[in-house]
Order: sequence, then C-alpha cells, then structure tokens
Amino acid sequence: MKAYKIIPYIARTFTVLTLAFVLLFVAAHVFGAEETGDLNLISIKDKVTFFFFPVVFTLGLAISLWKKLLGGVLSMLGIFALYIIRPDLMQTFWFNLFLIPGILYILSWWLYKRSHTENV
Repeated sequence: MKAYKIIPYIARTFTVLTLAFVLLFVAAHVFGAEETGDLNLISIKDKVTFFFFPVVFTLGLAISLWKKLLGGVLSMLGIFALYIIRPDLMQTFWFNLFLIPGILYILSWWLYKRSHTENV
C-alpha cells in the first residue's frame, strides 16, 4: 500500500485523540471547580495564548479532516505562534507531540500530490 494512503489514517487517528485530549482539558477548565464559570483569562497574553492554543490549533485539526494542507498548516501555525508567546513550552517534549498531526497531514498532502504528478 502506498504511503500517501496510509499516512492520512494515522493522522486522523492522532487528530481524533488529540482533539479529545485538548477538548477534555478545555471543558474541565470551563466547567471546573471555579466559582466564576469564565475562562479566567485575565491578561492579554492569556487571551492571545488561548486564541492560538487551543482555538486555532483545534480549528486546524478539524479542518484537516477535509482539507489536509490547510488544516495541517493552521494547526502547526497555532503551535508555532504559541511557542513565540510562550517559549518555555518548546522545551517540553510532551507538548511538541501536538505537532505530529499537522506534520502528518502536510506530509500526506505532499506525497499525494507528488505521486499524482509523476503518473501524468
């Protein structure tokens, strides 16, 4: 079986698991034990950080289920923008695992395009 056919299934599996993981933490934060019920995003930095991760990141992963390149780029841009705002997260091995679905989607798109242009 060709790599461009297998990689999307691996990417989708990572996507579903990652989305479930991230949305679980967002839901826990929103509906958690805090009395206010808001997101407690006090500073501008907190709001911008929340915009890039999880909003842009999860949006990118959701889009990547239909549009591989666009979704993969968006999810990776969300993480890279977060790294600019919070460079300390780049040092964390586990946080870098969030890049895997985006990389797989971009790789899958590239392999698909390459295999279909060689056959012409």
